[in-house]
Amino acid sequence: MNFPLHKVADFANTKQNEVERALQEFFPSIKALEKVTEDIRAFFTEWLIFEYKQQSGSTFLVEYILRNTNQADEKEIDQFRQIAKTQWYSDFQIISVVPGSHLVVEDLFTGKVFDVFDKLGSEHLDSHGCLKARAARVDGVYYFVGANPALVPITYTARMKKILRSSEKSKLSVKDTAMIVLDHEMNPPPKIKPLTTAERKEKQKDIRDKYQKLAAGQTRMMAWEGVLKHIYNEHGKNVPDFFKNLIKEGIPEHVFMDHIDLFQDIWNFFPHKELGDKSPDELFTELKKES
Repeated sequence: MNFPLHKVADFANTKQNEVERALQEFFPSIKALEKVTEDIRAFFTEWLIFEYKQQSGSTFLVEYILRNTNQADEKEIDQFRQIAKTQWYSDFQIISVVPGSHLVVEDLFTGKVFDVFDKLGSEHLDSHGCLKARAARVDGVYYFVGANPALVPITYTARMKKILRSSEKSKLSVKDTAMIVLDHEMNPPPKIKPLTTAERKEKQKDIRDKYQKLAAGQTRMMAWEGVLKHIYNEHGKNVPDFFKNLIKEGIPEHVFMDHIDLFQDIWNFFPHKELGDKSPDELFTELKKES
């Protein structure tokens, strides 16, 4: 179901002083404003409607409902009223997808599992990853409202979910998501330069030394040779599932989460049987030479 929340945005834009104040609050600098893309603009509009507090103390959505300047029918106003009452922004892990119908998701901070009706999203998403999104309940059905959900291609284990729920979490905001995207756009990662054979061997030695130093401080930790064996025999598994299995078989989860960059390097710089005894980095180098 599409809720015409653009009407609230149009209403907000009739109050240019408030919109200017909102822009100054949302964007950290003039430089950031110069980098506004369509996605960032959508995040700002969502924040403007649902989260920004005008000088009166009211959000634009609540004021629109109360004033009904467009003389919307009672059904539309009632839907908006339900959205205003039930909406919240959070991280939702995808549990399963019913194509053309809905997603089954879990709020990572409450543990609540529920169906979200999203015909379009269910046709393009698989059952891996998390969504940063705003959900609301209208006429007994959950929907995502606001900007398009931001997909993060990671999943959390039961232990990590427990840690998240026990942490003192401040209220999540779409502004946080926008700032992550904006930072990436303003400070893109440097282009990766392919390594020479000598540089790759030195990199592998550095990774091994880091792992062994880390393992020396743990009471239960898989031996270095065991990690390499698991990498070599990964049989084409996707990376998140492989790392889950690695945790089950001998890497303490807190160690993995605290040193995730190290484990990603092990995956990328050591041979996989599935890749013809080459590492992902070696294949990347060969492709760069061919292009």
